[in-house]
Amino acid sequence: MVVPAVVIAKASKNFTTEPKVMGKFNLVGTLLGFTNITISLLSGKGGTLLTSRPYTIKVQRIHSFIEKIFSRCLLAITTIVYVNMGCTLDTAGVINTLRKPLTPAIGLFLQHLVMPMVAVAGMALPWAGFGFGAAAGLVCRRPWQEVMTIAIESGIQNTGLAISIIKVVLEGWSPVGEMIVVIAVAVSILTLPPLLVALVTKISLPYCTTSHPQEDSDVISLSEKPATMKTPLWPTKNQPTS
Repeated sequence: MVVPAVVIAKASKNFTTEPKVMGKFNLVGTLLGFTNITISLLSGKGGTLLTSRPYTIKVQRIHSFIEKIFSRCLLAITTIVYVNMGCTLDTAGVINTLRKPLTPAIGLFLQHLVMPMVAVAGMALPWAGFGFGAAAGLVCRRPWQEVMTIAIESGIQNTGLAISIIKVVLEGWSPVGEMIVVIAVAVSILTLPPLLVALVTKISLPYCTTSHPQEDSDVISLSEKPATMKTPLWPTKNQPTS
């Protein structure tokens, strides 16, 4: 049973039981997913007289042609972005980092060991990544620039690539793809708020201080006494005499 998007599905189903009993029932699908239905004929005393075989019901969306184009374009754009990121790498910076690879080692440890264990947090995965990344950087006594880098790299998950692969690979297994992609979309949405809070804090923090560097410099220059010149008691070698 195929369900158009944002439309309640209605379908009819014929059934048979053993001994031979035929009938018809109507279905209304409101949520994506799978279920099994069996038809039973009950007696007046509450007993079961006949039971039909299980019928597997699947409620899914119709994938439009535009949606298929969007999925493939998103996958292509994500691939191009990755190639572009590789082309902009600073070779000298990479070599210097590999000489003391503590910061990349912390990031690899978080991404491949810690983050899979906290993946059960689901939609809170990026927030857990930000917290664990910052904590790991502080414990290892890294500079605050590296602490921020580790936290951001640990918290930001590549949801764009995950969504693209799910929609393309599981296109023929609907509604499994739509049900799985909900988690990736939720993670993508919840990744942005902590970054926005950090950006707003960084921008607004200088304006929340009681004094500004320019004002302080003016006060200091006005409070200073004017410079005075001391004239020697006898003329110097280059000084003309009167």
